Amino acid sequence: MATITQRKRKKGTVYRVEICVRGRRESATFDTKSAAHAWAEETEHLLRAGQPLPGELPDGDRHFDEAVTLFLRHLEDSPSLKPATKRMYNECASRLLPVFGGRTLKTIARRDMAAYRDRRLDKVGSATIRQDFVFVRRLYKHALLQWDLETPCPVDDVPLPAPPRNREPILSQAQIEKLLDWCCVSASPRLYSFVLLL
Repeated sequence: MATITQRKRKKGTVYRVEICVRGRRESATFDTKSAAHAWAEETEHLLRAGQPLPGELPDGDRHFDEAVTLFLRHLEDSPSLKPATKRMYNECASRLLPVFGGRTLKTIARRDMAAYRDRRLDKVGSATIRQDFVFVRRLYKHALLQWDLETPCPVDDVPLPAPPRNREPILSQAQIEKLLDWCCVSASPRLYSFVLLL
């Protein structure tokens, strides 16, 4: 049950609300009595339902930017991970943080990742999107193993863009001559013949 008390201050009258639900006490101050009643009703409803208050994290959840920071720190300490892979994950994080930085891991849904994919495809190639999805998948797996965060990964079941076609470079005449010249001075006596045959 909420208790609202009226207090007079130099700048006018304010209303202080205090509620206690299941041993938890919350309070706030408002300029109007109607705002105080609205806050009391909403807060009491959330506490009775066992839900977090606005601005609070649900049980077992983490902010996306905090999770990314801890995950990257974990990767830095991993000796088996190649430096190029660490660099790629840092680049993925720099692309994802501006979009999902204010969210929590449990609030990011598949539709959010699908919208991110569609928006980014106008600016970058499909390989970049696929790298970002790999990063998110590894982040959520890390969250499950390290922090017991049981939530579905938002990139699961989101269709990936088609992988880019591998380019087949064709050597110019100058490049062919340079390659053959290098083969002539190679330590392998048969290399020139093999390359020329190819």
